[in-house]
Amino acid sequence: MNKAENSSLHAYRHEASKLLTLSAPILIGQLAITGMGATDTIMAGNYSATDLAAIAIGQSFWLPTLLFLVGFFTATTSLIAHAFGANKTSTIKALFGQSLLWAAILSPLGIVLLNNASPVIALLKLEPELSQICADYLTALSYGLPGGAAFLVMRSLSEGMGKTRPVMLIQLITFATNIPLNYMFIYGRWGAPELGGVGCGYASAIALWLQCLLGLLLINKHSIFRSLQLFSDRISLQAAVFKRICALGVPIALTFLAEVILFSIIALIIAPMGTVVIAGHQIALSVSALTFMIPLSVGIATTISAGQQLGAQRQEQANLVCRTGLGLILITSSTMMLIILWLKADVAGLYSNNDSVIGIASSLLVFAAIYQIPDAVQICMASALRAYQDTRIPLLVVLFAYWAISVPLGWALSFGKFGLTPLGAKGMWIGLVCGLSLAALMLGWRYIIISRRAMTAHQS
Repeated sequence: MNKAENSSLHAYRHEASKLLTLSAPILIGQLAITGMGATDTIMAGNYSATDLAAIAIGQSFWLPTLLFLVGFFTATTSLIAHAFGANKTSTIKALFGQSLLWAAILSPLGIVLLNNASPVIALLKLEPELSQICADYLTALSYGLPGGAAFLVMRSLSEGMGKTRPVMLIQLITFATNIPLNYMFIYGRWGAPELGGVGCGYASAIALWLQCLLGLLLINKHSIFRSLQLFSDRISLQAAVFKRICALGVPIALTFLAEVILFSIIALIIAPMGTVVIAGHQIALSVSALTFMIPLSVGIATTISAGQQLGAQRQEQANLVCRTGLGLILITSSTMMLIILWLKADVAGLYSNNDSVIGIASSLLVFAAIYQIPDAVQICMASALRAYQDTRIPLLVVLFAYWAISVPLGWALSFGKFGLTPLGAKGMWIGLVCGLSLAALMLGWRYIIISRRAMTAHQS
């Protein structure tokens, strides 16, 4: 190995180490937040089957609302990463303040939506008791939305400046606190009223406000944030910054929503295939959602690190970060693919003891395994483009890949339309793999165009 190759290998190793250091706390924090939803489901299920069903339906309303906010404030993370790399503290302060204004605007809209979900719930034709529990659960959750949105802004600030560990600690504390709060409100312990599944909503709302308070404590006590003097002046509208956050944030938020709705539509498409097929599909989907956290975390770390390099006008270093992120994601997704293929029956057996369900799930997990690589690549490329603050074209790519390819192709393959052999639920997973593969290719090509354009502008 010559000196140039050795130097290049060292550079990749260095960037890989930095990305892993950034992404590990993000992954743990993501798992903690996911664990909150799982805890709600388990504890409500132990109370009654009706409450379990109500929480499951309620979360299908809550999750899109939350993910829209997460997507929207991902723009703040990218913008702050740029400003931090450029050492523009006044810009960081402005971005933080304007993002808080957006949180103050979006939170009431979310509250209104969650408190007026009853007409949509009515369309599901549920039993009256189930509908009421679901509506009350969403109302309880809505009280925590302002705290949750404010924390997302503080999380964007911390992660954009490369401080991912404090956010992880806050999310772990929140997860740990949510368990006794659930117990207290579900079963009426320690002087609280017995609210059943609705108690999960109040517990989560309190946990969201706890996140907010811990976030405020972080930015007031940590030296790097205290030096910004974030609250030294009254926050007032700065139109240019305010619009910039919206211009970047809305496409990302819509991209997140497109993916959530995609899986909801797939569940509806396969619903007529019967309980066993639905259960098998849900197992494959659950495994995919869990493994998704790994490329997602590396992708967020790539956005942060590459954004900081771009802010510092280090274009070549930003490209190195993106290539390293892609390499890490390919290694981890390939590993997960092999693990799923090897242990598919054992994994399915963890979810069900029904041989028919295990059989269906095992067959679908083959496609879930193949799905790992294109999904991971499209996540990485989308994250890299967010570092370049390119979000509109990626949204169009995702919409085309999901809604013009995955859904119609999956539907046609599943039900044997246009003379095709009907494949059942496998057809939808083949559609997913094809759509995601196309998205990965298109987003990769978009990244090459944008990075070369930026390199040319930097050199001129």
